Amino acid sequence: MVKDDRTSWCDWFERHASLGGWVGAVGAIAAIFAAWLLAQAEYLGPQRLEDGRVNAQISLIGNTASQFDPLVQQYIKFALEKDPKVAEYYHRRIDDPRVEKMVDLDTMPISHWPSIEVHHAFNEYLFSSIMLMETSADEDTSIKLQDRVTAYGRKFEALKKALLAFRLRGYVK
Repeated sequence: MVKDDRTSWCDWFERHASLGGWVGAVGAIAAIFAAWLLAQAEYLGPQRLEDGRVNAQISLIGNTASQFDPLVQQYIKFALEKDPKVAEYYHRRIDDPRVEKMVDLDTMPISHWPSIEVHHAFNEYLFSSIMLMETSADEDTSIKLQDRVTAYGRKFEALKKALLAFRLRGYVK
């Protein structure tokens, strides 16, 4: 009985001789697809690592700027109230770990940044913050102070937008 089943299958294949060509073609397509899947798997592993590294950089930059921002906000409050604590405010805070983190990020080579846009936005934000905190609270500089407060606010928003835009471009998943 087993021999009869085997014989019937063999007879069927012999009657359909061109079937072997189709089976070979399907096998070749399956081999190409399997090779493509392997290549994708080889690529995606390092890509995930790179995405993770960039994501960590973006988080570090955003967190560092967010931790630094209360120092600037405190200065603005003191300056608007014409508090004597404004004198030498930045220089008294130069050893603050939040300031040191910002300076450390500023000295990082541009090749280590997630993008040139993020690097530029960070530098603009840090520069405007320092310029603001070095502004004295004299009466004749109130216009200069207001301009610097406005510029600082725009730069901080630009930094947040640059970090968000880099995420939204699909570089980081």
